[in-house]
Amino acid sequence: TAVRLIERHGMDMLMQWHVKTVEGWMRAIPTHWCEESPQANLAFAWLHILRGNPTGAFPYLGRLQGLFSDLQAGDRDDDALQAKWLALQSMLLNAQGKPDESVALGRQALEIAPKDDLHVLSLIYLGLAGAYQQLDDYDQAVEACQYLIQHGRAADNSVSELLGISSLGLLALVHGQYHLAFEIVSPGLERVERSGSLPPICSSMYGELGVIYYQWHQLELAHKSFRRAIQISTLSGYSDAELYYAVILSRLFQIQGDVDAAAAEIQKAVDLMQVEAPAAVREEVISQHVRVLLAQGHLARAEAALKPYGFTFQEQFSYPGLKPDQPLTGTSRENTTRPVGVLYLSALRILLYCARDRGELGNLQPGIELAGDLITEALQRQYVPLALEALLLRAQMQGVLGNNPAGLADVARAVELAEPGGLVSIFVEEGPFIAGALEGLLESGGLGGVQPEYVRSILAAFSKEPSTKTAAGEQPGSDQKAGEPAKLIEPLTGRELDVLRLVAMGLTYNEIANQLYISVNTVRSHVKALYGKLGADNRTRAIEIARQLQLL
Repeated sequence: TAVRLIERHGMDMLMQWHVKTVEGWMRAIPTHWCEESPQANLAFAWLHILRGNPTGAFPYLGRLQGLFSDLQAGDRDDDALQAKWLALQSMLLNAQGKPDESVALGRQALEIAPKDDLHVLSLIYLGLAGAYQQLDDYDQAVEACQYLIQHGRAADNSVSELLGISSLGLLALVHGQYHLAFEIVSPGLERVERSGSLPPICSSMYGELGVIYYQWHQLELAHKSFRRAIQISTLSGYSDAELYYAVILSRLFQIQGDVDAAAAEIQKAVDLMQVEAPAAVREEVISQHVRVLLAQGHLARAEAALKPYGFTFQEQFSYPGLKPDQPLTGTSRENTTRPVGVLYLSALRILLYCARDRGELGNLQPGIELAGDLITEALQRQYVPLALEALLLRAQMQGVLGNNPAGLADVARAVELAEPGGLVSIFVEEGPFIAGALEGLLESGGLGGVQPEYVRSILAAFSKEPSTKTAAGEQPGSDQKAGEPAKLIEPLTGRELDVLRLVAMGLTYNEIANQLYISVNTVRSHVKALYGKLGADNRTRAIEIARQLQLL
């Protein structure tokens, strides 16, 4: 009876992301009970692949090889089983980074699958969508997702339909098409919310929606979306939603200046990742962990996080070479060949930290060259967010070397790429240098065809960052008594804080202007404003009050 339950419902439950339930069945049933059942072995092998553990699927695959060798071609039930078997192997090949072989098996499965068995066809197209994504065949991947959606609707199978919608949304995000992704995902979520029944796949869709809101700098909506993703993911056993929410929440805290809270959140993800070993977000966790460690000044730990992946920073920077057929980013849940783009970006971030904060310039030129390779590869594959981050990092490296025109050119190119998708937070995350470059482009008219209002919206997001942990907003008046702690008359803006920190370092107005890509007159205006807010009439007094307020 137990085996029949798995045979009849195992694959259906997995397609609805009820992983914990099927995992419970697998643990409760003695292994020998299912050894002769193709359906049960298919379900358990599929379970391990969904868990990002293709090695765990091998024992079932071995048994399946023998079981399917005895099936008779032309029998409808056997053809359906054989097609499922081919679809499973196609998924496994995706996980092993062999998309060409995966496509071949997927097409073979389509030839023998019963045309009215929409469940089997959905499995096949799910594998094909993942393979085409790895091959950077955008049109074929979109077509496979559309077939998945169509078959789901025809079979009245909302889960298959939502799988197609989610996959299509991920494709749009990877290519920087954030408005398109929103138009794909949001109506699907609204429809299932009205139905009152949310399959676990909706956790992925809410995660996509959260990424969109985060990059649009609508941070409260991003919070809300990721919290909903976590609520739904508890039904499935996937840790990916919880992990990725921790990554985004850490980034939210860091973008708002609370490094301690950012560190606490990303540590939750690191700890959970060691237990769950999720398939889809490992590199995102590592990337944000590196960001936070650098913000805390823990350079050695940041370097150690990338060492297992072939990056070394001692004396001479070395890294694993980029390969033409190597995926720079991951978009499918089945792909455990680990997207590597974010790891290279993390390495660039370490090099930038060493140069800017420690004056170690020796590895900066190799870093600039690596960034150039990443940008070229990402643009060829139309991976816009990856190219954007590499451009912004290279711009900052150029700035450290004093190559301001080259840095401005990179920022201008990044803005041009980001404008169609309306991305904002990717700029804000990079801090004052990028804000200064954007101001410089506005002042000099160097935006090309980019609308100035878009750049102003990015700069407005910079100014929304909390500027102090002290008595911001208090109105002490002008009768402060001697011995009383200093108080701000009005909170400093983000740009005023940038200028203040450079003033405290002893830089001249010309040097500050060059560092922040703004004019000398703009520097003077910021200095006058911050002196007024601090209640100071000279540099020495301003720095003294700022230190009392813990602004420095």
